[in-house]
Amino acid sequence: MIYPLSALRAMALHTQFLTTPTPNPDTMVDLATALGYVQIDTLNVVNRAHYVTLWARLGSYSLDDFDKLIYTADQRRLYEGWGHAASIIPSVLHLNALYLEPGIEPDDELVAGVATTMRDFLSWHGAESLKIEKSDPAAFGEKVMSAL
Repeated sequence: MIYPLSALRAMALHTQFLTTPTPNPDTMVDLATALGYVQIDTLNVVNRAHYVTLWARLGSYSLDDFDKLIYTADQRRLYEGWGHAASIIPSVLHLNALYLEPGIEPDDELVAGVATTMRDFLSWHGAESLKIEKSDPAAFGEKVMSAL
């Protein structure tokens, strides 16, 4: 099938969040989720890098709304964490899925370590519960849930 060049350009711009008409907290979270994370760099000529990254994709947006998504407990959907560097990471990437490399046996020490880390994470986020949607092997998720 042949697509017109204009359609391919439009698709490329849209998938990179370069056509979002009115940025709001949902589009900010969607962008961070699509990117996987937004790297934090405290050097700022114009502004901090994570603010500039969103501005480059979304245009003018509320820095206050973005900060609330990171630092306000009842609105938190992003958090500061460590990807390959200090980053703003969507909470959904950690709260809704737990993945374990195939072939790694979930022994008691691993289960306890993951449960402790998740308990700390949930506490920091003010969450009361965790839902594990996918775990490989499935029994690992069940063991972690019971350890929480």
